Amino acid sequence: MNNELVEITEKVCAFLAFFTNSIILLLIIFKSPKTLGTYKYLMIYISLFEVFYAVLNLLSPSQVFTLGSGFLVVMDQKNAILPVGVCILLYFTMFGTSLANFGVHFIYRYLVVTG
Repeated sequence: MNNELVEITEKVCAFLAFFTNSIILLLIIFKSPKTLGTYKYLMIYISLFEVFYAVLNLLSPSQVFTLGSGFLVVMDQKNAILPVGVCILLYFTMFGTSLANFGVHFIYRYLVVTG
């Protein structure tokens, strides 16, 4: 029961991430003011990246278990569309890049605000 709930939650969240980031992407491209400059391209890159990350989560469902500062990622080969090694490599690479993207985003905003 608990495993099914986790799988359903992951699929719903991945769909919501895909849907909301697609809407944000369309709004940035077609409705944003011209005065945004290069910040517009940064937001487009982050939205595109998060759309691909959501698709990866749908294609290769994995479970992450954490305890203290350690973690374990488990993936069922039957549920993965891509080979498991590729899925794990993409998952960790995209997870780390996602964190770095948000860091760059907030540093950019800080530098713009402070001049």
